[in-house]
Amino acid sequence: MSDDEILSLIREALLYVVPEKAAAVDGVGWDTEIATLGVDSIGLLEASAFIEEKVETTFPDDRLARVEKISDFADLIRDNVAGPVTAAS
Repeated sequence: MSDDEILSLIREALLYVVPEKAAAVDGVGWDTEIATLGVDSIGLLEASAFIEEKVETTFPDDRLARVEKISDFADLIRDNVAGPVTAAS
């Protein structure tokens, strides 16, 4: 899975959780802190569940608890997913 695919997947998940922040989500980069988008711990769980369903995996809770930035989320995905992801439906 490429960095572009991972970033796109994270953006899609964040838009699912905070659709009212679409402009901010579109501009996220690797160093963006997820909390600055208005995503709390429950929102992070929702985003994680969204991604888990898309890539057919489960993320370890202890790793998910350490996610603060987009890059942290990307590392979690990289460590748990191999190969391409199906396009959003």
